[in-house]
Amino acid sequence: MSKIFNGRNLLIFMIPLLGVTGYQIWNSYFRGSKLLRTHPVLKRDYQLLRSEDSKTPVESIVMALHRLNSYRLPEGLAEALKRERDSRPQVRGAVAESLAMNVLKGEVFETVIRLLSDPEESVRVAALTALSRIGDPRRVDLLNRAISNPSKSVREEILIRSGLYSATQGTDREAQLKAMYSLLDKSKGDPALFAFGIKTILRLSPVDRESMDRMESAFLDPKTPRELIPALYRQLVRSRPELLRKRFSQDVHSKFNALRITALNSILELCPSERWSVIQWVATDASVDAQSKVIAKRVATYLGGKVDAKGAIQTIPAASDRCSPPKPAKSAPPPAGKDG
Repeated sequence: MSKIFNGRNLLIFMIPLLGVTGYQIWNSYFRGSKLLRTHPVLKRDYQLLRSEDSKTPVESIVMALHRLNSYRLPEGLAEALKRERDSRPQVRGAVAESLAMNVLKGEVFETVIRLLSDPEESVRVAALTALSRIGDPRRVDLLNRAISNPSKSVREEILIRSGLYSATQGTDREAQLKAMYSLLDKSKGDPALFAFGIKTILRLSPVDRESMDRMESAFLDPKTPRELIPALYRQLVRSRPELLRKRFSQDVHSKFNALRITALNSILELCPSERWSVIQWVATDASVDAQSKVIAKRVATYLGGKVDAKGAIQTIPAASDRCSPPKPAKSAPPPAGKDG
């Protein structure tokens, strides 16, 4: 018995055990991404996902997936792909968001496609967001299929339209405009859809009659989100100047800073009849903000007025008003006839 457990035999018996232990130590400290080995928070996230059980909080799983994939770690992507069919929608949504953070791979795209048909809206929204970040030509076909889904939500509609716009921008402008007209027609009572449609039309900078009519209608509609009004104003200032000239005094006295400043900056293009009285009021009224005063003085200078060293408008000579039509030159008197 003693011969069996002598030093030589014991060493031979221990070598495999030492080898397995050494491999486990190496695997723990040296295998995988360098950042994962050296970043304690990411390392803890990875261990949490690897040892996840029924008692692990959903919030912890979601945060771990987000953090690992925000660094584009291959281990994080692998853990996300494992959870595509997780029973918890929060986790499936986190999977879709995690896939959007990774460089496109075939398995990523295929997983996103499957998540687009998830029964939970939040997961489909996350998948659409991921799809919009993946520069794959196949995404246009997927978005066109998604747009035909009659049960899609408002959020999904916006994301699909946005994805189609960005995917086809510059290639089919007329089709994009028609898509936005359709969206605006469907957006009755939904401010999010309406705002998205108007913003997209503004980005396309169209000059056709229907687009201008729709922008004018949106500009005059009191339900239009306030933040859209200055952009609509700038678009209409050249195409529909009469419309803006009629309401110039109203807009320049608006309590909405962005609209008031946009109206002031439009004086040179609109040339409203009350321009000088407005400029004087803005420059001298203590209740007007400093930025509006600066714009008014600059506009006064451009129009031909003079601003003194203290910044006050000194004179407003009508003869040099650049908005006024030039007066015709006086013709020379005919030569006097000779007597006799």
